[in-house]
Formats: sequence, C-alpha cells, structure tokens
Amino acid sequence: MDEPTCPDFHLEEYRALRAEIAAGEAEIARIERLVGIACAAIWLWIFGAKLPAWKILGFVPTLVVLFGWMRSSALYASILRIAGYLRKLESHYACSPLTGWERYMEQQRRARKRLRRIRKRYLRFCGMGNLTMGTSSAVYWSGLAISTLLLGLAYAFGHWLGLVPI
Repeated sequence: MDEPTCPDFHLEEYRALRAEIAAGEAEIARIERLVGIACAAIWLWIFGAKLPAWKILGFVPTLVVLFGWMRSSALYASILRIAGYLRKLESHYACSPLTGWERYMEQQRRARKRLRRIRKRYLRFCGMGNLTMGTSSAVYWSGLAISTLLLGLAYAFGHWLGLVPI
C-alpha cells in the first residue's frame, strides 16, 4: 500500500477544512433564521398572554438575540482561523497565476480599504469593534438586538407613556 505524500495529505486537509467552513457558514445562517423565528414566537406569546405582572418577559427576546449573536461570532472567528491556515496552504501549493480562493478573497478585502474603514466605524458604533463578523451578519444582529430591546422597553414601560394598555 502506498504511503500518502505530503501534498496528498494537504489536499485532503484542504478539502476537509473547506467543508468545515461551509458547515460553519450554514450553521450561522441557521442560527440567524432560528433566532428570528424564536423572537417572533416569543413576542406573539407575550402579546397574546397579556400578563401585566410579567413585563420583564419583554426582555427575553433580547437575551435570545444576544446568545445567538455570541454563538455566531464564535463560529465566524473559527471560520477566519481556518481561512488563515488555508491561505498558507494556498500560498505554498498554488500555481503563480492562480492564487487560490482564500488568497483571492484576502486580496479583494485589501482592495476595499475605504469600505473596511466604514465597516469598522459601524462595528465600533454597535459595540462590536473587537468582534470578527461579516458586515451583513453585523447589521442583522445589531438591528435585531436593538429592535428587540426597544420592543422590550416599550412593553415593560409603555403603559406609563400610554403606548401599551395595562
């Protein structure tokens, strides 16, 4: 039986890590979808139950969003670590005109410096300056967190302002 060579090992490793990245991206999309559905279901239950003594329940969707956001951020950070390793593999094994997908994406990110500065400002504004997350996910999570927080505040304190009947 032939022993696998170093390039064969790295090729199999590359395939496995690309599959792990794809699985992580699918998991992030699944978490985003499920958290949105969970928040809608919780709000429907809260408004349907009409429990005036339980106004604190209005903040449960915000907690669901924060936990989903944390999980997605952890998955995204893992994807970025894997992508960094794949860039090293690609730089070692790639032919000169074709640099590989991860290196190509890195070059594209470098070419969009102005957009990156705007994105960093937005992430800092959202309190996520140190998190590594894609722009669309950052917009989704920050928008969902702000909207559920505002709905929770309106539900908990809206009867004082006449927004929610007692």
